[in-house]
Amino acid sequence: MPHLPRGSSRQPVRRAVRALSALAAAALFAAACDKSPQVEQVAGETPPRPAPTPAAEIIATPPPEAPGLALDLSAISPEAARDSAILPDETAPAAAISDAAEPAGGGELLTLRVPPNMPAAITGFWDGKVENVIYVIHKGWNSAIFDIHLFEDLLLPTTSDVRFNNNRKLDETLFRWKVVEPGREWNFYISQESVLQFDMRGHVFVRGNEAVVEGEITNRSPLEWPHGEAQGLMCIRTRHNPDFWDQPGERILYYRTDGTTLTVARAIQSAERDTFPFFATPLHTNGRDLLPRISKVNKTADRRVTVESNPGSSLGGNRLDTMCCIHANVDLAAKPGETVYFQTVVRFEDLATTSTTTTGP
Repeated sequence: MPHLPRGSSRQPVRRAVRALSALAAAALFAAACDKSPQVEQVAGETPPRPAPTPAAEIIATPPPEAPGLALDLSAISPEAARDSAILPDETAPAAAISDAAEPAGGGELLTLRVPPNMPAAITGFWDGKVENVIYVIHKGWNSAIFDIHLFEDLLLPTTSDVRFNNNRKLDETLFRWKVVEPGREWNFYISQESVLQFDMRGHVFVRGNEAVVEGEITNRSPLEWPHGEAQGLMCIRTRHNPDFWDQPGERILYYRTDGTTLTVARAIQSAERDTFPFFATPLHTNGRDLLPRISKVNKTADRRVTVESNPGSSLGGNRLDTMCCIHANVDLAAKPGETVYFQTVVRFEDLATTSTTTTGP
């Protein structure tokens, strides 16, 4: 039977472990991003829009609940995927993505593309063409581009001191993509033996205004992956969109289990906020219970990107404009031989047309 991590314990010792885990995640963010990209940002901000919505209204408008986990990976052949190269999406333009271009998939709002199908202005970033990234192009937002790094790294126990690109345990060069439906769905697969021992497979697909990642990972190592410490860093970057830059963290939102929200600017200490661009917060610490959900609102408060993972472990990100990412990290607790099923939903919302119920400030 698949292993599904249980709910979080409220015991103080467990909370201390999770707090240490958050610090470890923040340190890994720093190690992975210790150099600033020298590539110029993509030119052209979006046209001016109406005056911003008051912050209280942003905080009082939660995103809808994410649908439950429902995996169907029967169509994915690990043997075939293991031997596949990254297969180009033949419908993608070779040099650039036109704002007026009709995306593949019958006029879908969102289009998925892997790095070989993206222009050099995007993949020229220091990590813009790593194998474990897939790009989301939003036709309704002037072809705005967002990148999903799955996983940016795996924080799993190991007895090896060897590290791969950017000091990571995950060997991204082993990641393989196979197109299922151009622009709408891609299968992925990775099997790793060095440093970490695991098999992972799944798919990324478009569902309305959502990009959904679903998959499974099997622990083939002799070590247990402990609950609260074993994490997959699910990273969504908004750096190609100046409208979403937010170094203070005033428009990055955590969601409490009681229905209220908390900005990252308020959640982290002022000294840390001013000197350290990375942030990482366990779901349960210091009496604070958070949902595995994080959002970022644009400068004019009419667009929102929300990321939610199941099973969740922690929230985090990097507030620098050259990264501009948010994380809803995945809990990968598993004993040797066990499999964890996971889902991450990236939702793109126009707040002026979002129909939700206000739950309070």
